[in-house]
Amino acid sequence: NKFYSLNNFIDIKNTNFVGYNFVSYKSKIKKIIVDGKFVNLLKHECKCILILDISPFYFESGGQVGDKGFLIGNNFLFFIDNVKNVDGFYIHCGFLKFGYLRIGDYIKSCVDFDFRKKCSINHSSTHLINYVLKQVLSNNIKQVGSYIDDFKLRFDFSYNCSLNSDI
Repeated sequence: NKFYSLNNFIDIKNTNFVGYNFVSYKSKIKKIIVDGKFVNLLKHECKCILILDISPFYFESGGQVGDKGFLIGNNFLFFIDNVKNVDGFYIHCGFLKFGYLRIGDYIKSCVDFDFRKKCSINHSSTHLINYVLKQVLSNNIKQVGSYIDDFKLRFDFSYNCSLNSDI
């Protein structure tokens, strides 16, 4: 992982998350990372990572994918296809569609609300599945993993008895 210890390389505060209350927010670009290197300016279409001071984007966690959306500024449009949390910094992975951006630019961060809502529904479904399995089988059910996105969910569990059709 190229970003295993960002705290050793970044002289800024961790990202402030505001996504519980906002799906769009004014943010500031704190760092730009291209191919594992910090740059001050990005002026061509390419994949890169941005670190913002404030973010409304949920990060990938607990089997659930991170939010998608876009960032818009005076001079650019940036599409976000995933968000990760590394050492308290939200890593906004995406693609500069057009224009140019630089450290210090103020931008509008916009979460794809439809995508988030679908992921949220699937996330809630994993809790319901867990509850029902405990009611039908027993409290010996243990969730051991999951995968959640906007189209599907996977619920992994362990159970110390065999399953059959009589249950």
